[in-house]
Amino acid sequence: MITRCSIIFLLLTLGLGCQDIKSKKIQVIEGDLYFSYFRYVNFYNQPDSVINKVIALADTADRTLLDSADLAFLTMYDTLEKEKLLHNPYIALRLDTDSIITLVLSQDDYLKIAPTNYQNLLDTKKKIRIKADVRQITGIISYCNKLIFIDTLDGETLPKSKKLKIDDYR
Repeated sequence: MITRCSIIFLLLTLGLGCQDIKSKKIQVIEGDLYFSYFRYVNFYNQPDSVINKVIALADTADRTLLDSADLAFLTMYDTLEKEKLLHNPYIALRLDTDSIITLVLSQDDYLKIAPTNYQNLLDTKKKIRIKADVRQITGIISYCNKLIFIDTLDGETLPKSKKLKIDDYR
């Protein structure tokens, strides 16, 4: 005998399951390799001592007392940990919409991009164009299922940050 509570529970479970699938949609994205000073927590090529300290801090932090920047850091940590991606390398990608996302890669895919030298791209007026099949994790983080292409093109590699000039503010 199916009760009303059983039906509600079943509908809620199915609804939440479908919502989880939607939040992890698969799509093809294309953009330019972007160099940024700000980096999320990542354990790729980090010594065990650093990894253990970050884990200890994340596990013992009183999240009710944290400011928004620290809370955002721990939220990102929790998301990457849940997805089992803390040990994966990642890059920043500037999409054609001018938004910047974090693209988490497998080690093999990362090694195809890692030799890229920022200063060399600036000197030669080149940029790296990447197209990938991705699974969206959050609004700003995606996981690369497959690199479709990596290409070096003529163009401007955007600088790490715009240098401020006094003349800009007069």
